[in-house]
Amino acid sequence: MAKIDNVYAYYISSTSNKKSSKYDYHSKNDLKKVYTKIIQVNKDSPLFKLAEPSTAKRFAIDIKETSRSLLHVVASLSNEDSLESCFDKKVAYSSNPDVADATFWGNSSYNENDTFTLHIDSLAKPQVNTGNFLKADILSFIPGNYTFDLKTQSSTYEFQFNIKSTDTNFMIQNKLVNLINSSNVGLKASLISDDDNANAIRLIGNNTGLVENNKQPFSVFPSSKNNSIAMMDVLGITNISHPACNSSFTIDGEPYSSTSNSFILNNDIELLLLAEGDDATTKIGFKNNVEAISENVTNLTTAYNNMLTLAQNYATIHEKQNNRNQFFLSMASISVGMKSQLDSIGLEVSDNGYVFVNDLLLEDAVSSKNLDETFETLNSFKNSIGSKADDISINPLAYMDKIIYEYKPPYNNFPTPYVPSVYVGLFLDNYV
Repeated sequence: MAKIDNVYAYYISSTSNKKSSKYDYHSKNDLKKVYTKIIQVNKDSPLFKLAEPSTAKRFAIDIKETSRSLLHVVASLSNEDSLESCFDKKVAYSSNPDVADATFWGNSSYNENDTFTLHIDSLAKPQVNTGNFLKADILSFIPGNYTFDLKTQSSTYEFQFNIKSTDTNFMIQNKLVNLINSSNVGLKASLISDDDNANAIRLIGNNTGLVENNKQPFSVFPSSKNNSIAMMDVLGITNISHPACNSSFTIDGEPYSSTSNSFILNNDIELLLLAEGDDATTKIGFKNNVEAISENVTNLTTAYNNMLTLAQNYATIHEKQNNRNQFFLSMASISVGMKSQLDSIGLEVSDNGYVFVNDLLLEDAVSSKNLDETFETLNSFKNSIGSKADDISINPLAYMDKIIYEYKPPYNNFPTPYVPSVYVGLFLDNYV
């Protein structure tokens, strides 16, 4: 299982910083459509092995995550009301992006003249406990078995460890840091040093803000045994060096507070607070229609170009690149096939399929009498991208070079939707 563990490790390391989107949530009908597509693909998929299994795990994860990002952009530009409303949806802005960032998610009747002033008095912060600084190469503890508890809002965890006479303070502190981090209890432990090269354990909560009844998110305390109490006095990690606090801010002079620095205002605008203090003031408003259309189109072309870059990178890994090169050509064919229409509205298509927005030409296109044709072209481009990204996300290994072992009997095709659905048709060889 070591090799399949590498797949999960790569997935976590490459996607852990990505925020969840509202487009990650699906209805039963959405999931049923995915299920149906998996069945259709599996019915016709032959049994195969990968010609280059060493790159398979990265390829499958990268292509699925990139297509996911692309589908999010496509979904955000999809509206049943009209073609125009898909691309002129409101775009929020912050006059001081170093103070706060604003993203509009809603469908409210805001207009470009609606603004409000945001001032941030203080940011939400996590709880920080800092232990005593101990000299690294000596032992300040009596050898023996020790126990302490860590209490969070939802649970209490007991930690047990042993100290030997051959241990040093550094070894004990490092052992506890690893013990706490591997337990996934909602905080992160680390070692910090002072000017004298002494070390202390620092505990930082994963979340900002206070919990119910304005309590701190976690507390550390020893067991009732005298040796554990003495150990904790030496270690000092019960000491709160920086208490958790909620954010404090005003909107047009009205005071507000939040346990997080990121929140949704009025179910429409996502605000991300970034700075605090006397100068932490910014104006939140909405861009005019032309600016909004330009930004939405740029978001779409950027996501599309990212997919092309991924396809191009994988197409040049080795000399044998039949299927992986086909992946790039298949993606690039969308923009190349629409080159004349896209060029005419300011979306300039390069020879290799990349799309670049000419703001002046796009502004002319959305301000002209042929506005309907402009939005029809944009919508056709968007739908083609979405359809291709959707197909790729169902079966990412379709574009990997493979060795066909057996085709399914033409008259006895039994769908097996879940067993091979992670990598459709893939014959696992030693856990890629």
